[in-house]
Amino acid sequence: MTNPILSKEQLTKCKIGQGKNTCAFIIASPDGIECARLDMTINQILFKRIDAGTMTAKGEGGWPGCIWDDELNQSGGN
Repeated sequence: MTNPILSKEQLTKCKIGQGKNTCAFIIASPDGIECARLDMTINQILFKRIDAGTMTAKGEGGWPGCIWDDELNQSGGN
C-alpha cells in the first residue's frame, strides 16, 4: 500500500532535497509522488538498497508529520 503525497507541506516533511536525510521511501508512480513506507514489498527492496549504500536518501521517516506515521496513528497501529 502506498500513500499519495498531495501537498508541498507533506513533501517538506519528507525532507526532499536534504541528501542522506531525505526519506528513502518517496517514490514516483503513474499517480504522482507517493510514500511507499507501508508497502512491505517495496519497503524490503528499499531497506536492502539503504543497507547496501546504493541510495543517497537514507531517511526512514517516522518523524513528526511523516505521512506513514500519521496513517498508523489514525488506524490505531501505534
